[in-house]
Amino acid sequence: MSQPLTAIELDEFLPHPPAKVWRALTEPDLIATWLMENDFKPVVGHRYTMRGTPSRRTWSRTASWAAAGADRSSRS
Repeated sequence: MSQPLTAIELDEFLPHPPAKVWRALTEPDLIATWLMENDFKPVVGHRYTMRGTPSRRTWSRTASWAAAGADRSSRS
């Protein structure tokens, strides 16, 4: 039996300086320009919501940051 998926790893080349890519992934206003509205903060434990409107319904998800190697078994 296979193990459950516990991580997603992507290896992608982006033709931009690392600092520019990091800003696009961690600054709420920039995330909103390429993905969706959010209340994101790159702070361990901060719960954030991303909001969008695909087709006719509103989509909303809440997630949180965890420190690398942190025990995630108690997260909801």
